[in-house]
Amino acid sequence: MERFEQQEEKSPLEQFQDEIEELKAREEETGEAAHLRNAENIPGVDTAELIDEDREIWQKFKDNTLTSEKFQKYRNDVASSGNNSRGDFVGFVGNKLQKRMWEKKPNED
Repeated sequence: MERFEQQEEKSPLEQFQDEIEELKAREEETGEAAHLRNAENIPGVDTAELIDEDREIWQKFKDNTLTSEKFQKYRNDVASSGNNSRGDFVGFVGNKLQKRMWEKKPNED
C-alpha cells in the first residue's frame, strides 16, 4: 500500500509569492524590464518580503478593479515602509497599469 503524505495547502500569500516568483523568472528568461528580477546593481524583488497588502493590490489589478486612487494610496504606504522589494513591486504593478491604459486608449491618427 502506498503511503501518501498530506501536503499542506499554501496560503493565499504563499500562492501569490509563488506567482510573482514565476513572473520574476520569466523576466529573467526574456530580458523584459527589470522590476522583479535582479539587474545591474539592483537586487530585485525578494518575494518573501511581499505581504498581504501587495497580494490584494495584485488581485485587484488582475480583476481589473484597481483604481488609480487606490494604487496611489498603496504606493504611498509602500514608500513609507522603506521596503525596497515592495517598492520594486509597486513599480512593476505601476508599469502594468500604464500598459493597460495605453492598450485601452483609442488610436489617435
